[in-house]
Amino acid sequence: MSERVKPDSTNTGVEIVIDEEITVRERHESDAEELYTLVDRNRLHLGKWFPWVAHVTSAEDTLKHIVDTRAKCRTDNGIRGCIEVGGSIMGSVSLVPIDQTGLRARLGYWIAAEREGQGIMTRCCQRVLGYGFERLGFNRVVLRAEKQNWRSRKLAERLGFVELGSADGAEVWLGPDIDLGPEYGPDIELVLYLLDAADWKR
Repeated sequence: MSERVKPDSTNTGVEIVIDEEITVRERHESDAEELYTLVDRNRLHLGKWFPWVAHVTSAEDTLKHIVDTRAKCRTDNGIRGCIEVGGSIMGSVSLVPIDQTGLRARLGYWIAAEREGQGIMTRCCQRVLGYGFERLGFNRVVLRAEKQNWRSRKLAERLGFVELGSADGAEVWLGPDIDLGPEYGPDIELVLYLLDAADWKR
């Protein structure tokens, strides 16, 4: 794996080089305008699956989220990254702890409509998962996908995740001390997937 961990003094965090064109790196405060513009341009595309899109109404909203998550990332040992393709931000991928043990994490991702179907997200998630299992020591990773989001669900399967069932039953599978991220509301049906470190294949 070609990840590079920058010295803390630079405050730039993890950078995972996928190839000469694609990189996953920690989001910086200076990315707020570009990230907001990307989300705004893809509002209909992303809003079908992610309720948070409706609450992102300015670059200031994006900046606040970056500041909050970067601070959390320094304490919980996760990665909250943006996907750069040819020097431009085209999506996001994150891997963050979901309980106090620090051994279980949640994978999240999205990509701009114009970059779908190019294999970019699969490759980025594979490398981020490898970083999580091999460098950060996670032993389980979960992800949630909206039931009708077939692209996301097919990606989960390509990555080796096993479908567990409705995300409402997460406590049954993972225990009561988990945090799977923001609530989506009763009108959205989510499916939970699980990948164990023992089943991870690079």
